[in-house]
Amino acid sequence: MRDGALDEDVLVDYVSRALDMRERGEEPRLAELCRDHPELIDRVAAMLARAPKLAGFAARASGFDGLQGRVLAGRYRLDERLGAGAMGIVYRAFDTELARAVAVKVLRPELFGGPDAEKRFLREAEVLAALHHPNVVAVYDRGCTPDGVSFLVMELLTGQPLVVLLDEYERRKEGGPAALDEVAFVGELLGDSCDLDATWLRQAVRWTAELARGLAEAHRLGILHRDVKPSNVFIDHDGHARLLDFGVAASSRHATLTVGGESALGTPGYIAPEVITDQAPAAPAADIYGLAATLYHMLTRRPPYLGTVTHIIASVQRRDPIPVGKLRPGLPRDLHAIVDRAMARRVSERYASMAEFERDLRAFLNHQPVTARPLSLFDRAWRRGRRSPSARVAAAGVALLVLAGTVYEWRAIADRARVARYLDASVRLPPGLGLENPAFRAFTDDAERKAISALLDAAVADAAEPLPARVLRAAFLLDQGEPAAAADDLEALAEVEGTDLARALAERYRAAAMRGGRGHQALDLAGLPEPSTLHDRYLVAFHELRGGASATSNERDIQWFEAADPAWLPGQEMLASALHFKAKRFQTADPKLALSISNRALEVATRIEALRGRRSATTAQQIGSALLAQQRYAKAWQVLAEGCELCPWSNGLLRNLATAQRRAGDLEGAIATCERGIRLRPAFLPHYQALAQAWTDLGDYDRARAEIAAAPVADDAAGARLHHGLMGLTEYGIALDQLATEPKASMASAHAAMEHFVAAGETTRPEYAICKARASGNPEALFDLLLEQWAADPTSWLATGNLAHALPPTLDADAVVWLLEGLRRLAESQAPPRPITQPTSPRPSQAPSTLNNDSETAK
Repeated sequence: MRDGALDEDVLVDYVSRALDMRERGEEPRLAELCRDHPELIDRVAAMLARAPKLAGFAARASGFDGLQGRVLAGRYRLDERLGAGAMGIVYRAFDTELARAVAVKVLRPELFGGPDAEKRFLREAEVLAALHHPNVVAVYDRGCTPDGVSFLVMELLTGQPLVVLLDEYERRKEGGPAALDEVAFVGELLGDSCDLDATWLRQAVRWTAELARGLAEAHRLGILHRDVKPSNVFIDHDGHARLLDFGVAASSRHATLTVGGESALGTPGYIAPEVITDQAPAAPAADIYGLAATLYHMLTRRPPYLGTVTHIIASVQRRDPIPVGKLRPGLPRDLHAIVDRAMARRVSERYASMAEFERDLRAFLNHQPVTARPLSLFDRAWRRGRRSPSARVAAAGVALLVLAGTVYEWRAIADRARVARYLDASVRLPPGLGLENPAFRAFTDDAERKAISALLDAAVADAAEPLPARVLRAAFLLDQGEPAAAADDLEALAEVEGTDLARALAERYRAAAMRGGRGHQALDLAGLPEPSTLHDRYLVAFHELRGGASATSNERDIQWFEAADPAWLPGQEMLASALHFKAKRFQTADPKLALSISNRALEVATRIEALRGRRSATTAQQIGSALLAQQRYAKAWQVLAEGCELCPWSNGLLRNLATAQRRAGDLEGAIATCERGIRLRPAFLPHYQALAQAWTDLGDYDRARAEIAAAPVADDAAGARLHHGLMGLTEYGIALDQLATEPKASMASAHAAMEHFVAAGETTRPEYAICKARASGNPEALFDLLLEQWAADPTSWLATGNLAHALPPTLDADAVVWLLEGLRRLAESQAPPRPITQPTSPRPSQAPSTLNNDSETAK
């Protein structure tokens, strides 16, 4: 490669920028302007001193100002010069035919003389015309004026070049380590509409992943960029990365163009070693290296290599850049490994494709395991030795090679085992371990508690991202009376997160430990700092849902995580929990709204399974609960049974499985599930209630009453009210079950149910109204209430049977409407699955209730 050609390219760029500054009334600071190439300061100064005498060069360097105002091809009016690159001058222009603003790139023939320049320029048009991708600038048109001016018409981007953001990022280094992850300045430069991540590090990785996706599409079409670097990246006003300047691109349909026939075009410091040494033809691996070098620059505030062009080219050929982790302290281990692999000197050691590179970047962003492995000191020493002539001829080199291969294979096996351990632990954790009702977190059996503790320990040890697993373990430890260990977890998490909120939360955990507190109620969470990152929002939402979120905070949490990246698994898990909490809140007050929310939760839980690649106990609970709300009992039964296999000690899974079995008509199965739940949780009352309902459905009323009588309740006034409420529900079920066969016994049970409801203080519940209608001997009122229940769930064989037994000899017009609506819903339930909506009733509104109050929608 000719150093002189590259020097001239850089020189012209520097002089152009300096002249721009003078036009704006600013005196250029040459040391800052030329900081990447200080050897050019004297030449730039000399050119600026001669600028008044070199009007021709000034005009060329300042960007063909003579073209401003000109109309190309009879339609593209050049309004304003936007910038200059190695291949052309870019103008803001206006397309007079389509009445839209565009960008027009005009070839700069004086920079690279000869016909090759125009070929390269026209190739850019051809390449971009074939490439349509949201992360690549779109091309609209190309042409050549009669006087030989070649031009390219592209979409006009609004935002900032990446180099501008990097310059601003570099200026903020005086802020110390805390400024490394400051990302707010990007929003200040791009505008309020941009979508940014929580930290600069994650934002840099996200931009790189977007560019990788665009380049993967280019490679799929046989197109190589060959000059990926920060100056060819643009960040649009929405905060997304766009790839520019395919002017030196190569295609499978074209030979590789060179400068002077000597070497491939590109930019030192971002060019792959094999390209500089001409050891390999143009290949996707070179673009992978260039993109990784751009990520290196974003992470470290500097290019991989510094110095003169000659020095950089020599360095790229002989040595690796400084490890990214040394320049960026605290860089996550997996991200270090990704950069190392993508910038490997040997093509065979890099990612096999741009798509594979992107998958690892996305895995890092989603806190999932990556395929890249960090280089050890041995690896780095081996790479250096591999380039040493003496090392290559030494016999020890052979032994090192064998050892390196053995170590690499051993490490790969260990990493696969780590991923398998993490997945096995995470999918078997009890659903909503940190978020559920406290009764669902009461693990009294020592063996069970130890098993859950072991799963959490494995999840923390093997997880790629510490946030979800560590905060979940802290909540479990606090519930189990180990507040000091819980505080240790939060302090470790706060050290990683480094935010005011995380540190303050860790202090609250430590204060609870010093008081010997136990459970969520031991935490004083008042007055916490406002969340500043997405991880902070996760911590806030986790603790709010754990303590029973208010309606306001619940809505805010949903908005937070609906706006977050849908590929961020912890955020989707939090969104699903928040949606289930909201659905449960509206279950009685607005069943139609609750159903709509459950449908949304079902979509999110399904997305979570796709992200994880398998079902977990938690997603089984979430999907099963949503299917119960949709009255798809057979499908809910199947999903919940899978969840119980993964996590056999989950109260919520067992409770909902019993409900699904009972509603689907498997009463023996429901009884077996309830008895299993009682053995597991002798103090969990909903299992007794579900068991009594199943025995009632089988006609064994004495057994149903005996199960409720055996339910453990506190020996106080509150326990007495609770017992009366359970007995009221049981007598209510018996009254309806005997409606047609034993009218007198049915009447007696209705009276008994009313007495229990009165003693429990629950006279507003719909079951009380139904018993009152039955006890009063008013068949029309009873039928109306049962009709409303059946219309809400026409697939229930219990509701259908009760309605048939209460059917009067004649029906009024309103009753006919309700009956037809229920039949319509019944027909829909037999059709292929689709969202089911609640009926809109012409009758006086009364919220439909489930027949035996057995729908437990647990998160």
